[in-house]
Amino acid sequence: MRFKTSVILAMMLETSTYSLSVAEVWLSSLWSETTYTAFLRAINEVLMVECHSKVRNILNYWSSIKKISREKVLDFQLKAILNSSNTNFAMKTRNLTSMEDRVDYLRCYRTKALFDDQTTTVGSAVMNSECESIGIKQPFGVWVMAAPPYVHRKSLTEIKSTSFRERIRAFFISRTLRSLSQNWVKYLLRTKK
Repeated sequence: MRFKTSVILAMMLETSTYSLSVAEVWLSSLWSETTYTAFLRAINEVLMVECHSKVRNILNYWSSIKKISREKVLDFQLKAILNSSNTNFAMKTRNLTSMEDRVDYLRCYRTKALFDDQTTTVGSAVMNSECESIGIKQPFGVWVMAAPPYVHRKSLTEIKSTSFRERIRAFFISRTLRSLSQNWVKYLLRTKK
């Protein structure tokens, strides 16, 4: 099991962890304080069991990172975009019918934040740090591009939220987390045999 996945699994097994915190760790560059605390608690849980040395090194690295400010996150993500030659993300805006959706899409791409509001004040140690000596290199993937096209188009989706970000969030929280939890239950049942 991969390092981030093992932390997310530990978070899901902890009954006090909110599903929104799981979604933030999985997809977002900005977290709430609640998510940050749950993430550190889950790392400690994973480190208490025997795990591969590479996984242990990465988890120790993530847990040692001091809180990353919102401003540093936005700078880090902007530099990643400016240093990339990929401009395909901008082409996707042509499929969005409203100007508000196009602006929201570009804002999502730029921040990589699932929730971008007053509660998301801590930067994700997973998405906003690099340490090539232990194998942490940012691919700078964006959750917004992983949603199927029908979610992008307000007229073609059963998710009737008014904003682009809300439609994407609703898709990931309602569908993808449900699927993940079902797959992890299957995984846990297999490993208990």
